[in-house]
Amino acid sequence: MSKKDYMETLKDGVGVVGKFASKSLTQIQKGLKGEKEEEIFSRTTGLFFQRHIMPIFGNMVPRLEFSESVSHNRLKSGFVKKLIQSTADKAFASACFSIIFGDLNQALEKLNEVAVADPQYTDGYFLQGIIYMNLGKFDRAEDNFSKCRLLATNMREKLKKFMPTLKGTICITDNISLNFYPDIPGLNMLLALAQRNWGDLKKAIINTEQVLSVMPDCQELSLLLAILYYEACWDDKITEQFKDMLPENNLQLLIIQFLARAWLNKQNTGIAEGILQKALEASDIDPVIQADIKMIFAEIARKAGRMSEANAYNTKVRQTYPNYQDLSTRLGLKRLPQPLPKDPPPAPPQPVMTGAGMTVRMDEPPVSPQARTVLVSPESQPRELTGVEPGKIVLKSRDGRVNMVLPESLTIGRESGDLVMNWDASASRTHARILMDKGQIWVEDMGSSNGTWINQTRITTRRAFNKGDNLLVGKTEFYLE
Repeated sequence: MSKKDYMETLKDGVGVVGKFASKSLTQIQKGLKGEKEEEIFSRTTGLFFQRHIMPIFGNMVPRLEFSESVSHNRLKSGFVKKLIQSTADKAFASACFSIIFGDLNQALEKLNEVAVADPQYTDGYFLQGIIYMNLGKFDRAEDNFSKCRLLATNMREKLKKFMPTLKGTICITDNISLNFYPDIPGLNMLLALAQRNWGDLKKAIINTEQVLSVMPDCQELSLLLAILYYEACWDDKITEQFKDMLPENNLQLLIIQFLARAWLNKQNTGIAEGILQKALEASDIDPVIQADIKMIFAEIARKAGRMSEANAYNTKVRQTYPNYQDLSTRLGLKRLPQPLPKDPPPAPPQPVMTGAGMTVRMDEPPVSPQARTVLVSPESQPRELTGVEPGKIVLKSRDGRVNMVLPESLTIGRESGDLVMNWDASASRTHARILMDKGQIWVEDMGSSNGTWINQTRITTRRAFNKGDNLLVGKTEFYLE
């Protein structure tokens, strides 16, 4: 039944409600869509060639992207369509419109309405998660991706209808990017990235390992795992996981770079060089990835004392790419100054359906944002030391060199400050400051070279320093007592 037929029925005086009651929902939808429905091509998470965006490098936060126009007809609802559209669908379509017009906060408000109207609306949680990622609210992004994973049976059903081109994007080179779509690999990778960006690198690794055990052929998950292992300084894990990889495409060549660097860090330049020689034999290599491999060759040659060879590689790459940055810099990876401990605390595993009959296990059940602030201690949340007074807290170092009552303000540095760490060459001349403010202890980095770290997370703004936290300045670890 066509739209014209419905209009003729209305002209004949038959009531809308009565006429609709005599038709099934399938018939009504078929009538509204017309005889020819637009076919939508849905991509899957992976590496894609693209030139239509301006590449942005330097962080592992997927950008929200889409190609819908402001006149996107799938988001428009006529009078008849509104009568049969659910409350949740109306709010979801409105959220998509807000995204197209650049109002992410308005979109979040509409998506909250979606969750109230239909708590099982999977794509609403996915869309909310990727918006929170773009806003830097990684704890909320994790909560939404976790909910989406629990309900993943109907994932993409609504997005395919209302906003089929939506994706998250991380630029790899000027020409290629890693795109995250609302599918099983994309959802689980976004969840791990939210955990990683929130400072819980170990949890991101555990979840990625679990999903990869269910989907062992997913190269995108393998790439993410290699990245997380690299940041955790788990070179042994990289060499064990990817030792048999023979690179045949650009995505595998990205993994090979982390494998070669792992062997290089283990002082085995021969294996690293052999791996890279094989990598250069692959066909259709992205020119920037090829430059990456040549620069690792230069590093190997330099370590082996072959300076002319190293300079030749470096000169050739710099002539083509004067502003060249290696893969780690382009992705904004933060390799820890010390390896992350490999013994995660045991937690009761929870089965989580991920669609297509697959089940993975999370390391802990979902918790509320309120409970999570106690578990993870974000920068803005003081935990156990609220109301402290000067002279009541002791600052100690794990090597036993420091055992002092903490004053209201303490500047730490290798050559200057209230606490001079002349034994630690990794500390900067003036490195960090610890201060008390309104009953809470805070830490600020003072432009140090190697960064100031709390619980394996490099701080970029003032960060709460609580009992049980580990503060790393140079190679010296501090704690409060």
